[in-house]
Amino acid sequence: MSMKSKFEQDVQLALRHSEQAIDAKHLEQLSDFRQRALLTPLAGAALSETSLTKASLIKVRVARRWRHFLLPAAGMSLASILVLVLLTALPRIHSTSLEQPLNENLELYDNLDFYYWLAETEQDSWG
Repeated sequence: MSMKSKFEQDVQLALRHSEQAIDAKHLEQLSDFRQRALLTPLAGAALSETSLTKASLIKVRVARRWRHFLLPAAGMSLASILVLVLLTALPRIHSTSLEQPLNENLELYDNLDFYYWLAETEQDSWG
């Protein structure tokens, strides 16, 4: 244990005295704030089963189950939509970029017999 300074001891003593001097109205407000904080989904780790009623515990547990289910489900839905959008846009992207070179190469295939003949005559003339 570490030794507390005089200042820390004085502050601790003052806080303890002020804590004991809180009136009933403020105690009730603090209790309400605490209950609301415990019921929020973010305070799941600090949830104390003894301080809550059975109905509120059931609500919190159901909310947790849905939260754990909805996050992966929403992620998969978003991924599916993204894949569908990409698959529908992909043929349009490729068709416009490939049409031009294909049309130019069609002339090459039309005269394919000529190119075979030319290759054979070159081979015959060289050797």
